[in-house]
Amino acid sequence: MMTRIRERLFRIRHNYTNPLDYQRARGLLLTNSIIMVAWAVWLFGSAIPSLLAGSALESEIVVTLVILPVFVYVNNRLIQRGRVNIAAGLLVAFLGISIVPAVLDGISRATVMLLILPVVSAAVLLNRRGTLFVAAIALLTLIISAATQSQITIVERYIPAETVTQDFVLVLLILGLSLAFLFIFGGSSEQIVRQALVDVDDAQAVASLGSWLGTNPSENTVLTQTVDLIRSQLGYAYAGIYLLDSADRLVRATGTGTGSVARFGSASAIQQAIRLRKPVIVTLQSEPEERAHLLPSIHSGIAIPLIHAERVIGVLDIQSATQTPFSSTDTRLLSLLADQAALALHQSRALADLQTHLQTQRATAERLEEQLLTYRQRGQQAIENAWIRYLQGRGKAALGFDIDPDNIITAASDLPQTMRATLHSGELKVETVGDEQIINVPIVFRDQILGAMSFTIPAGQEISQRQLEMAQVVSNRLALALENTRLFEQSQAQALRERKATEVGNLLLGSTDVATVLNVAAASFNEALGAVQTRIYVERDAWVESMGSGLPSEEAL
Repeated sequence: MMTRIRERLFRIRHNYTNPLDYQRARGLLLTNSIIMVAWAVWLFGSAIPSLLAGSALESEIVVTLVILPVFVYVNNRLIQRGRVNIAAGLLVAFLGISIVPAVLDGISRATVMLLILPVVSAAVLLNRRGTLFVAAIALLTLIISAATQSQITIVERYIPAETVTQDFVLVLLILGLSLAFLFIFGGSSEQIVRQALVDVDDAQAVASLGSWLGTNPSENTVLTQTVDLIRSQLGYAYAGIYLLDSADRLVRATGTGTGSVARFGSASAIQQAIRLRKPVIVTLQSEPEERAHLLPSIHSGIAIPLIHAERVIGVLDIQSATQTPFSSTDTRLLSLLADQAALALHQSRALADLQTHLQTQRATAERLEEQLLTYRQRGQQAIENAWIRYLQGRGKAALGFDIDPDNIITAASDLPQTMRATLHSGELKVETVGDEQIINVPIVFRDQILGAMSFTIPAGQEISQRQLEMAQVVSNRLALALENTRLFEQSQAQALRERKATEVGNLLLGSTDVATVLNVAAASFNEALGAVQTRIYVERDAWVESMGSGLPSEEAL
């Protein structure tokens, strides 16, 4: 019960953007509380006992007892609605209106000191213009009182001993109230400076986190470091991050239950932050559904959307255990932190996607390289096997030719030692043997070494790089020509076989007698294959089963 009363009376529910206004609002709430305590003491300690004793109260005292609660109530309402300037002016005006009539009755040491109270309250609550205005009113009141008193010429008897108690209490009250005003409101500047230094430290911490987030850490590291900064360096009791998945569901990204779907009502601060795309502050005075996500012993919280490229990717939930509400400076600082976290999360996700894509591309490239290597190996093996079969068809393991200076081509049966090295390495080599220079150039087709060429030139003749390149070009053209010639001869042989097969098929189809067909087939096979003897055997039982009658004689078979 006492907690609720204290929250109701002393807690500022309005979010003041100016720290000075916030400090003045706190001081005014405390001042109103002191006024109410003094009113209660006056009511129950003086007014009520006087009435019970049968004494009549003066009309001024009755009016003051009635007006004071109304004034405090109106002043509190103005403070809670953000009208702190009006509340401050109303308090100064109330003090002035209460004091001016007493000063106008006559000038005395005590009444003059009464004018100090509104001037001091104006100095700590109002701006310079307001302070000068109140001081001018006090001076005008003093002048009017002096002018009025100067017209009074009646001799009055004054005994200081009779008024010493009243004057002492009055002066003590004025000094106490002045000191109270100075104590309550005089420390606002110091508190603002101290809070400004704290804000600077917090801003530096956020800036350092932003610099560190620029190093593209992983998503989990971004989440962990952001939460740790909010709790350890900024001093908040709780910090949590919720991220939106592909189905726009809020998933806990930090804390207990990480990875689980978090369910909040549509009126909760978390959902409002997503919908409104701006920070939402909740306190214990907020609606129950709006503050349902607050933890026990938490007084206020703020939900800040994580936005990148005009898209909400999550929510930053920060909760405070102190009674000080989130100020506009806190909101701006935490919003900046949320923007940096959202950018870092996007960059970490983009980097992770790029790394995954790069790994996929590398795997694909490696697979393609393996396939290409296999294809090349198969191609080389196919070319090698084809040339082996080609040379075997010619009845030779290799072919060699010599071309003399008169362009006379003769078959060569030997293989020079220098050419063997070129066939083995597949590289162009230049060697000097006696008074000759020998250029050995490999004949390569699709990475398969088909043979080699050897050029002999005088030892004194210089060989340029262009000549070597020309020899390599001639070798490449020769390799292509050899392969085309082999393919052409292979195609001719295949066409010849097809033609002979067609001719044999036509002869067989033109015969109507089984014995004639068999004889024609045997003769054709002998001719086509160069065979000496051909024998054809037909299973008798299979013939009977398929043909029925008309069996050939055993001699025909």
